[in-house]
Amino acid sequence: MKKPNVRGPSPARKAHLVLRGKLNRKSKPVPALPFATASRNHCSARIPAGLFMEKIDGLAGLTNKITARLATKPEIFIIHPAELLILRSMSDQDLRALAAENGWRMVRRLGGRQIEFYNDASAREST
Repeated sequence: MKKPNVRGPSPARKAHLVLRGKLNRKSKPVPALPFATASRNHCSARIPAGLFMEKIDGLAGLTNKITARLATKPEIFIIHPAELLILRSMSDQDLRALAAENGWRMVRRLGGRQIEFYNDASAREST
């Protein structure tokens, strides 16, 4: 004779049995970012790139992090989701302008899930 399982179903299994109908619901749409609309306003309002980039929350800190790392290392890989969110909120043109302004070269890898910054020797020689 087989003994019954004394422990019973796990809490996750209990929740799955109770919420079976609700678990197969459609996913909610992703909420809009508060600064995502700023890039569209940037093109139409003709705000200078420096003033536009100051409005993006966290960009100054991320720029300081990249500057500090590139001072000691030849490259930096941005892979953290919060940092990628800041960089994705900018248009590709604005991101390349930021990199050129600081003497960097920017490369997107892995379908945008990784952004690499390198010291650009040609940009540094001209300044």
